[in-house]
This record gives sequence, structure tokens and C-alpha cells, in this order.
Amino acid sequence: MSEKLQTTLERIAEQQEANRNAISILIERQTQNEATITRLLQIMERLAPQVIENTDFSVT
Repeated sequence: MSEKLQTTLERIAEQQEANRNAISILIERQTQNEATITRLLQIMERLAPQVIENTDFSVT
């Protein structure tokens, strides 16, 4: 195998590893985002009745 080809293959392997790492980070962030959304929805469900109760719907 030529040295140039070997160097190219090594660069490809390094880039693939970097891509795998980036994908892992994105998956982790997506999981965190989903957990945050779930918590926010739970908070909204708890607060919604109170907000409705405290909202003045009268027209002045």
C-alpha cells in the first residue's frame, strides 16, 4: 500500500472517530432535551389550573 493511500485511510479513520464522538454527544444532548421538555410539560400541567384561576376574563 502506498504511503499516500495509507495517510488518506488514516485521515478517514480519524474523521470517522470524530463523527462517532459528535453523534454520541448529539444523542446525549437530545436525551437531555427530551428530559427537560418532559419536566416543563409537567410544570405546565401543574400550573395551568392556577393560571386559569388567576386570569381575569372580564372585559372592562
